[in-house]
Amino acid sequence: MELKLTETELQFLAEKYSGSEISFVITGPEKFTVFHPKAEVSCKILGFTKRSIVVGYNMGFWKNLLVKWFVKFEKEGILWDKKQRQLKIDPFSFLPQKEKTATADFSIQRISLEPGFLLIQLGVIPEQN
Repeated sequence: MELKLTETELQFLAEKYSGSEISFVITGPEKFTVFHPKAEVSCKILGFTKRSIVVGYNMGFWKNLLVKWFVKFEKEGILWDKKQRQLKIDPFSFLPQKEKTATADFSIQRISLEPGFLLIQLGVIPEQN
């Protein structure tokens, strides 16, 4: 199964669920920039596992140091490794409970971020006997 989200759809989701004035622009293959009222952050999709997406970010030495000291961020489904400057995101955890159960056997098989869209290919995890 493929999920293809346009940049406009991704922007809508960011505005709806971020809780702050966040916008972003896809800047190249696997790269995007997040704009927050207090910072501009360059990001890159570094990889994925069966159930999560790993995003690296770069804010510069001083901004990153300030973030490490003063910013607290806790959200279910997002693990923030400040030392490695990475976010590990489990997109399935954002779903309502009914959909979480329905997608329990789904896995991420491929992810691609290109100018204009995000493509995620999902597959079913085979049963292990």
